[in-house]
Amino acid sequence: RRGITPDAAGRRVESRPTIAASLLLEGGMADAAIVGGTGDWMRHWEHVLHSIGTRGDVGRAYALSALILPGGTLFFVDTHLLLDPTAAQVAEMVKLAAEEVRGFGIAALVAVVSTRIG
Repeated sequence: RRGITPDAAGRRVESRPTIAASLLLEGGMADAAIVGGTGDWMRHWEHVLHSIGTRGDVGRAYALSALILPGGTLFFVDTHLLLDPTAAQVAEMVKLAAEEVRGFGIAALVAVVSTRIG
């Protein structure tokens, strides 16, 4: 069996804001969360991944970052989670990123830059 006791889960939610934010997202009570201001970013990411999981129709989780500038917002997909993506993974991450960007009401205009596609 995987998991923890309800008491331990409650303590984690109370002591780890990233887990609390993940549960609010998963429960539909929040549209977005800003987490990871302190500490190891990978640990925050793991908390989110274990709390929410991945969508069943995708191969893996990817990171989508936003840079908000006076001239508009730029989105970057997976600049730090997948070091050596396959062509199929690049295609999947671009498709998923475009879906998310459209969710902000922004037409997705995509440029793919990679040091190597295996």
